[in-house]
Amino acid sequence: MKTLTKKLLCILFLFLFVATATADFNRTAGYKKIGIVDIGTNTHVQIDTHLGLTNLNAHGATATANLGMGGYTLSGNSTSGGNLTLQSTSHATKGLLLFGTSAYDEVNNRLGIGTTAPTHPFDLKKTTTGAIIGRVINTVAGTATYAQFLVVSDSASLFLHTLSSTYTSSGLEVASGSVVANNGVGGLSVGASHTSGVLRLYAGGVTEMVRLDTTGRVGVGVTSPTAFLHLKAGTATASTAPLKFNSGTLLTTAEAGAIEFLTDAYYGTITTGAARKTFAFLESPIFTGIVTAPNFVSSVATGTQPYAATSTTLNTNLNADLLDGQHGSYYAVANHDQTQTLASGVYTPNSTEMVNLDSTATMTQAQYQRVGSVVTVSGRFTADPTLTATATSFEITLPIASNIGAVEDLAGTTFCGSIAGMGAEINGSIANNTAVIQWVSTDVTSKVWSYTFTYRVL
Repeated sequence: MKTLTKKLLCILFLFLFVATATADFNRTAGYKKIGIVDIGTNTHVQIDTHLGLTNLNAHGATATANLGMGGYTLSGNSTSGGNLTLQSTSHATKGLLLFGTSAYDEVNNRLGIGTTAPTHPFDLKKTTTGAIIGRVINTVAGTATYAQFLVVSDSASLFLHTLSSTYTSSGLEVASGSVVANNGVGGLSVGASHTSGVLRLYAGGVTEMVRLDTTGRVGVGVTSPTAFLHLKAGTATASTAPLKFNSGTLLTTAEAGAIEFLTDAYYGTITTGAARKTFAFLESPIFTGIVTAPNFVSSVATGTQPYAATSTTLNTNLNADLLDGQHGSYYAVANHDQTQTLASGVYTPNSTEMVNLDSTATMTQAQYQRVGSVVTVSGRFTADPTLTATATSFEITLPIASNIGAVEDLAGTTFCGSIAGMGAEINGSIANNTAVIQWVSTDVTSKVWSYTFTYRVL
């Protein structure tokens, strides 16, 4: 009953205050003070009115309202480090603290700016056809000055900051620039989650430079890429080439699919054996220089000419098989009549396959003559046998290639003029398509021999 009486007295004094304060507002001077002290355990209310000044002390809080000036000051208390606690209601079931069209939701611990029904810890809302902007501003310039928005989750942090114009640039932080970075081991992902969304990069204003479409195709200077890497065409202006390589050291171990550039050559590595191959280039849209290759292989079907030559100049080293149904040697001279070929010349044979000789047989320049498919050769050599009464032999190359099919396809003789009766036979090598000179040695000194043999071009 005593508590109820105290509360009723409080209400009564408040009504008296309102009536008295209203009358005082029209006075040029005057002072009214209504005090209720220790009415109940926690009650302490003091209301002062002096012209437009109202002071309210309740539960340790002090409120000062200057009604004449329209300004309000709300203080928790007058002690150092004191706190001010605001709540929507003293009831256990809380509601909203309202600030015009904004609110703080005590139930869900949410703050809404521009909305009284926030759905997240912080909602910023404005219904407008223009922009809605939230700003973090640092107006001071300095070598370590920036404005930053920081998002932290567990051990990872996302940084979005803009650097001062006098900031000391370092790494990804450049003066007057902005940075988006993450310090977590998961890195930073940038994506367009809509099934039709693409990623775009702009530079130099509003010009789109790079696009990543929904299929994973990247366009550089191309807004509609049609390949997984689609590059903009170059121009005649320097530094506008679509693609450029710097010369550098080749990989120690070639990797299949890799393209490399070193000095004056480009290289590509094939899958089979991971072998590095060199790219071939044309001097112009057609070959104007010499084409060098280990083999020329044509895969065109019969009826299509695989090779054509407009020159009638003699090719003395032509080694081809079955041109127009003939072997290469058939074309030793130009404008042949396809019935009989006449040719002659000189060459220096190579000697190989030495048997019972102290050193390689020394060959001098030899001469040859061809009539049709028969070739006659003559020349000289120096040979030095190792042992007497021993089979001795070596082989020499032919001036015009032939596919020796039998020993007798090539035959001849050779004699040494300084040794009585010292002669040797010459016949064909089926295995090597060469001329084999062989005899049984009777002398082991180095001697000069003269030879002649004839063979068929097959």
